Amino acid sequence: MPDRVAEAYKKVSESVPVDLQQMIRILQQKSNTASTQWLLAIQQLSFALRKHLPDPNYRTERCDMISYICGVSPVRGGRTAWLPTEKPHEAYKAQRRLETVEIHLPDVEVLIRKVYGKKDDGAAEVSLAYTVED
Repeated sequence: MPDRVAEAYKKVSESVPVDLQQMIRILQQKSNTASTQWLLAIQQLSFALRKHLPDPNYRTERCDMISYICGVSPVRGGRTAWLPTEKPHEAYKAQRRLETVEIHLPDVEVLIRKVYGKKDDGAAEVSLAYTVED
């Protein structure tokens, strides 16, 4: 687990900002319901921001976010959380604001099996182990 946590902090600190206009162009090329819904949501947000933020020079702050979902409570290990709580992990090198969310779900494997239609067999165990730790 510690290697995956460090990897997540490293990846988010090195991430490239998403170009919203490029995302809109990509979504416009798709012809499925999900793409249309995302496109409408982005456009509504964009219009709302322009309406409520009359200053054309207004810029939002970029921040990074890590979410971690696991089925094992850190209390068993004598901790309050698996992710660092006082400062970012040493693998996080960016100078941006960082938000982290840690969620503990008992029986998370059962939930994953239900959501993805996986049966409790040996073949699913490998992919589930990878999913649960990410």
